[in-house]
Amino acid sequence: REYPAAIGDSSVFGANIMDSIDRLLSSKITSSRQWALHWLLFARSLLTGSYYPARNVEGISGDGLSPAGVVSSTLVQASSDALSVAEYGNPSRWQTRSEAVGIANNCLSSLLQMSGGDTANSPFFNIEEAQKFCNQECRNWNSSALGASVSPSSFPALHLEEIVTVACTSSVASIEQSELVTLQFGAIHLLATVIRCFADSVDHELRTGASVGGGISVLEQYKSQIFSSIRHALTFVQYAQLNVSHLLFLFGCETFLLALKKKLITDGGVLKRQLSLIMPSESELKTSRFPMDKEETNFFRVQGQSVPVSFHTLYINRLSKLVTLANLRRCIELKMVSESLILDVQKELKKKEVEIAIHSAAFALDGIRLLPTRGRRLSEENDEAQTTMGLTFSDIDEIDEDAKSVLTNTWHILATSAITVLIHESNDAAIEQQQLEYLMWWIEALIPSLVVGLHGSVTKDEEEKSSVHKDDTALSCILGIRQLVKPANKTVAPFIQPELVPMLEAVSEYILFEAIGLGSNGKDSRWGVQLVEQSCLLLKDVVSLQSSNKGLKPVLLKSVLTPLAALQDMQISAKTQECKTVITACLECLEVLIVSNSESAIFIKAIMKLCMDLLASTEEIEGITESTMKLLLICASNSGVSKTEKKALVTEIAKNGNWATWGALCCRLDLESGFITSLSELKDALRNINEPKNGLDALRAVSQVMQNSANEAGLIYHSIGAEVLLLLKMYGCCVHVVPTNKEEVDLRIATCADSMKITMAALQCLIPTATESPEKATAFLTVAFEVLISLIQYNGLPNADRSPHNAADPALGKIAAQAVTHVVRSAPLVFKATMVGLSAENRSILETAVRADMTGYADSRTNAPTKKKLSLKGFKKAG
Repeated sequence: REYPAAIGDSSVFGANIMDSIDRLLSSKITSSRQWALHWLLFARSLLTGSYYPARNVEGISGDGLSPAGVVSSTLVQASSDALSVAEYGNPSRWQTRSEAVGIANNCLSSLLQMSGGDTANSPFFNIEEAQKFCNQECRNWNSSALGASVSPSSFPALHLEEIVTVACTSSVASIEQSELVTLQFGAIHLLATVIRCFADSVDHELRTGASVGGGISVLEQYKSQIFSSIRHALTFVQYAQLNVSHLLFLFGCETFLLALKKKLITDGGVLKRQLSLIMPSESELKTSRFPMDKEETNFFRVQGQSVPVSFHTLYINRLSKLVTLANLRRCIELKMVSESLILDVQKELKKKEVEIAIHSAAFALDGIRLLPTRGRRLSEENDEAQTTMGLTFSDIDEIDEDAKSVLTNTWHILATSAITVLIHESNDAAIEQQQLEYLMWWIEALIPSLVVGLHGSVTKDEEEKSSVHKDDTALSCILGIRQLVKPANKTVAPFIQPELVPMLEAVSEYILFEAIGLGSNGKDSRWGVQLVEQSCLLLKDVVSLQSSNKGLKPVLLKSVLTPLAALQDMQISAKTQECKTVITACLECLEVLIVSNSESAIFIKAIMKLCMDLLASTEEIEGITESTMKLLLICASNSGVSKTEKKALVTEIAKNGNWATWGALCCRLDLESGFITSLSELKDALRNINEPKNGLDALRAVSQVMQNSANEAGLIYHSIGAEVLLLLKMYGCCVHVVPTNKEEVDLRIATCADSMKITMAALQCLIPTATESPEKATAFLTVAFEVLISLIQYNGLPNADRSPHNAADPALGKIAAQAVTHVVRSAPLVFKATMVGLSAENRSILETAVRADMTGYADSRTNAPTKKKLSLKGFKKAG
C-alpha cells in the first residue's frame, strides 16, 4: 500500500499485482483438483471473514480417516492459510475481496474443465458420487498399514453450501450502505459458474421431483438466494453512477437466462418478477419508419435522463434488455425452457413485441456495421460499411468496448427475434397498408444480413469455423431464415426466393454433409447438435417450396440423396445422433416429394431399391428404420408401380426376413399381391426352429395382417394354421427345448401369445359361419382343442395343483382355458359336437378348465368354512 501511495497512482500497480496472482495460481489450479478446491475455499474464507487456526488438518480421528473428517480438514486447511492474509487487514479490504472472488471463479471454472463437462455425473459436482469416491479413498487409506502416500481429498460437491452462500452474499455486498459494485460484478460471474457446475446434478435424497432428469437439482434449496442475487443485479443499474454498473446489469441478464435454461426457474411468478425488470419502458421504445435520412435516426438513439447516469450504462442497459428478450424467444424455439413456463414466457414476450422487434432490428444492423472493427465481417461489402454513425449511436466513440462486443456477438440473435415478430405481424390480414410497408422496410433490411451471415459463418476456413461465434451465428441465421421460407409468408417470398439455391447448397455442403462425415475435414464435425437439427428442419421447410422454384429441385435432390447414397454404400455409420437426424430428415423429404406426385415412376422405383438396400444392409436403428419403412410403403402405394412389381417387392422383403416391413406392406396391398405371393417364404420362416427370432417376427407380422384384414382372417389361417398350432404346442409344452434363461423364457411367452392371437382371430371369423357348416367348424375345433389341452396339461391352471414340469407356466394354461371358454359362450352347439369326438380324459380336462375360468380360478384346495356345532347344554327349560 505504501508504494502506490508514494507514487500517487495505484491503478496500474494494483492491476499488475492481480495479474501476478492469477498467473501464479493458474499453473496449480488447472491441473490439480485438490489445489483448485483448496484455493477456492481459501478465497471463500477471505470473502466471508471465516478463519480457523490449524488443528488436526489431516482429519484423522481414533477410527482413522472419515469423509466428514476429510471435508472438515480441507476447509480448516484453506481457512488457516487465509488467516495469514487476514493478519494484514481484518476485515479484508474490498479490493482484496474483489480479487478473492475472481480467484474463486477461476478455480471453479478449472474444476468444471477438469470434469469434462459431465456435471450431472461427475464426482466433482454430484454429491452422491463425491461421497462414494471419498468413502472409497478413506477405506483404502485406513486399510493400509502406515497410510497411503497420498491422503484422501475432498470434492467441490461436498462444500456446496459454502460455495453457493459465498457467491450469493458477495453479489449483494455493501459497506456502510455503499454498494461494492466491483465485488458484486465478480460475484455474479461466480454465481453463473456455480449454476453451470451444479444445476444438472440431482439431489439423491429428493429424486421424486421433475426439475432435472426426473430428480430435483441440488440447487433447489438455494433458489431463493440465487434469485435474490439475480434480482439485485437487475435492479442496481436503475440508480448506479459507476461505469462498472452497466456490466453488472448485463451479467445479471445472462445469469437469469442461464437459470432459466437450467430449469432452476419453474415458477411463473418468479419468471414474471424477473422479466418485469428486463422489459423496456415506454420511453425506451420510441419508433419511426426505417430511417432514410439523419433526421429520423434519433428515434433509436439512447437519450440522457434526469438522473446522472453514464451513457455507457444507459446504452448497454437497453441493449441487454433487448438481447435477453431475443434470447428468450430463441430458447422457446429450441425447447430450452421448462414446458410449464412456455405459455408464461410467450405471454410476457407479447407485450410491446412490435416496438421491441423494431429496436432489436436497429441494434442488429448496428452490430453488423461494427463487425469490421472487431476483425470480423459478413462479406467484402461489409468491410466498407459506415461505422462512424449508426441507428443507435451518433458517433462510434460514444459506445465503449463492452457494448461493441455485445453488439457484434449478438446481432444475429436480435435480427432473428426481430424478423420473427415482424413477419408474423405482416401476415395479419387486418394490417393496414401503411403499417405493412413500414414493417417491410425493416424486413428487407434484415433479410440480406441473415442470408449473408449464414454463408459467412459456414463457408469460412477451418480455423475460423472453430469459433463458438460461427456455430451460434449459423444457428440464429437458420432460425430466422426458417421464418422466411414458410409457405404462409407470401409477402416475403420475392425477397428470399433468389437466395434459396445458394443457401441450400451452403447448408448441405458445410453443415449436413460434414455432420455425417462427408465433409472435407473427415469425420470430425465442428457443428453442434442443435445446428444440425435446425438445418434439417430448414431442409424440410424448403421441400415445400420446390414446386414454385424450378431451379431448386436439382439442389434439393442432391442434398437429400447424397447422405442416403453414402449410407447405402456403407461410407458412413448411422449411429451418431447427428447422422440419425440427417438421414431421417432426408427420408422425410423424399416422402413429401413422392406424395406430391412430382416424381417419375423410374425415380420412385429407384427409391424403392434404395429403401430395400437400407433395410437389408443397416442394423435396426430407432427413427431411421421407421422412416425407411414408411417411405417404402409410400413408394409401393404409388400408381406408377405395377402389380407385378409389388409382388416381387413383397417376395424379396420376405426372403430378406424383414417381417415388420412385410406386414406393413401386406396391410396396404390386396391379399393376392401381398400375403399369397410370399406364402412359401412365410411358411419356411415359421417352420425353421433353428431361427426362433425370425419365426417370432414372422408371427407378429401375420398377427398384424390378420387384424388389418379381419374379413380374410379365415383364408390366412387356412394357409398357415398348421404352422401356427405347431408353434403353439412346441413352445407351450417345451417340446424341443426347456428355456433356461430370461431371453428364452421371453421368447416362449411371446411366441405363445402371438400364436394364440392368430388362432383367436381365426375363431372370430369361423364362429359366425359355424351354424352353416358345423362339420368344418367341428373338425377345426377338434384339432385346436387337442393343442389347447396339451397346454393345460403341461402348464396347469392358476390356483390348481402345481404341474410336475419344471418349465410349467399356469398363465399359458389360463389363456388356453380362456380360448375354450370363448367357444363355449359363442358357439355352444359346435362345442358340444366337438366334445363328443374327444376322449373321456380330454373332456374332463376341458370341463375343469372351463369351470375354473368361469369361476375366476377360485382355489379348489381351500376348504369350505366349518359350520359351528349347536350345543344344547347352554339351553335351559323355559319357566
